Amino acid sequence: MGLQIESGTGNGKLVSVTDGNQLDVFAATEKHAAHVSHDAGRTFTWSAEDAGPGAGEYTIYLQNDDSKLLVLDFILFNSTDNDVVWKLHKVTGTAATAAAITGVNLNLASGNTASATCLGGAGGVTGLTSSAVIGTIFGGPGMTPVRVDLDGTVILGQNTAIAAEYDAGTGGRVNVTIAGHYHGY
Repeated sequence: MGLQIESGTGNGKLVSVTDGNQLDVFAATEKHAAHVSHDAGRTFTWSAEDAGPGAGEYTIYLQNDDSKLLVLDFILFNSTDNDVVWKLHKVTGTAATAAAITGVNLNLASGNTASATCLGGAGGVTGLTSSAVIGTIFGGPGMTPVRVDLDGTVILGQNTAIAAEYDAGTGGRVNVTIAGHYHGY
């Protein structure tokens, strides 16, 4: 008799093998952000709105203040203007001028708060220096949201920050929402 593998539950049952001679297994999968939201209540959004941004203005700034990595899932850009151009920057400096924004926990049953500094909105964020342009985003017709799915490819270590720049447009109302979760909660 060959090797037998028990189920591991202590009930004495053996595992199944398919006709292709592979273990018969079942798995339920979910995105990491959903798992972190459910299990740890550490998935958040930050949203900034500006009624009349100027070209070159940083609409939203987000810095991770936590020792855990902040993994960005998506950024949603919206504008009343047509053909707005956005730039996402890695930034340094001391963010100032704009209003503080509190992250919203997406697990509405959790009381956890984000360990992050976020500023944005009317007047823009000042005091920043771009150290790299991560990407340029081109908007379409006014009031058509542009969702940039980052799928965890942009990661903020402790004291690392990004900012979204309203690079070109005619100054209509804009909104930028950033979603992310903490890795290794």
